[in-house]
Formats: sequence, structure tokens, C-alpha cells
Amino acid sequence: MNFSGKDVNQVLSIIKRAEAEIKLKTGYDVELSIMTGIFKCDTPELLLTVICSALGIPMDLLRQKGRTQEHVSTRTVAAFFLKKYFPQLGSKKVGQLLGGYDHSSVLYMLAKAKDFYDLKDELFMRKHYLVECKMQEYITE
Repeated sequence: MNFSGKDVNQVLSIIKRAEAEIKLKTGYDVELSIMTGIFKCDTPELLLTVICSALGIPMDLLRQKGRTQEHVSTRTVAAFFLKKYFPQLGSKKVGQLLGGYDHSSVLYMLAKAKDFYDLKDELFMRKHYLVECKMQEYITE
């Protein structure tokens, strides 16, 4: 399923409004997701393949040590999903999967990912949404 930038923005806007309304009515902070079913992904490497496919980038680009906003945000999204779906992975292993980053760099990436997610950073959330949409292909009922 392919989405245009307009579709992504519309869905993100709806999700933000729904989360805000739930908080207003209940006092609870919630995280809404468009996924239904169970994400079936057996290995972190497969998850990285899904992420690269969703973002339209080759794996070697994900693992490059560039410092452009595009490189950094892509790695941050990848680290976020790796820890979300493979919480048992240590930061050293996540760093290896992302191209050889050390423990402290991964911890920093994860802290930034949490900040971006909490603040609903536009670039981060757009990539997050595209990855979740791609993950729909790996959902089992």
C-alpha cells in the first residue's frame, strides 16, 4: 500500500487529534497505532529490511555514518523500531546492526527517538508512519 505525503499528513493529524481528545477526556497519555493484528518479524535483520523498504533506501545507506538530518532521522527511526520489537537487544547489538555505532551513541539515538516521538516531530513521525504502513504486510491475524 503506497501513501502520498498528503495521506501521511492527514492520518498523522487525525491520530494527534484523537490522542489529544483521549487525554482531555480521561487524563491519560495514549499512543495510537494504525496496526491491527500481530507483527510477525523473526529477526532484527528482517525488521531492518522492512524499514529500508518502507523508506525507499538501500541497507548500506542506513548503515552509513552520515550526519545529515536524513541519515540521522533514518537511523533514529530504525533504532526506535529495533528496541520496540526486539527489546532484548542490547545497545551494543543495535549499534552493530546500524553500522557499528557504540553503546553510548545508541542510547543517545534512543533518547532522541523518544523525544521526537513524544513531541510528534514531523520528520520522525512521517518515517515512523511509513514504516508502520509497510509493516502491515507482515501482520498476521
